[in-house]
Amino acid sequence: MPKSVTRNYSLTYEQVFNKAQTAVEKLGYKIYNVDKAKGLIQFKTPMSWFSWAGQDMSVKVSDNGNGTVTVDISGVRNTAGFMQVYDWGEPGMIAKRVFSQM
Repeated sequence: MPKSVTRNYSLTYEQVFNKAQTAVEKLGYKIYNVDKAKGLIQFKTPMSWFSWAGQDMSVKVSDNGNGTVTVDISGVRNTAGFMQVYDWGEPGMIAKRVFSQM
């Protein structure tokens, strides 16, 4: 099951989506899908001390219709060719890095 971290912002959807995409790019992660209409940014992280094959991550931006925007960042271990049982909480750590960069 994907790990998830959520934050709310009192900014426009456009501002939050752009900040999220810029944050992922600045952190050097590989973006493989951007769908602004659906509020989705998907990216991969490289190998680290916590995962041999990195993480598959997604950022979901949602306009709440009340002047706030919710950002939900989740991820799962990339299992491409590697057998690893634990991710040691890495998706949460990556989400916090993205939020800090935003």
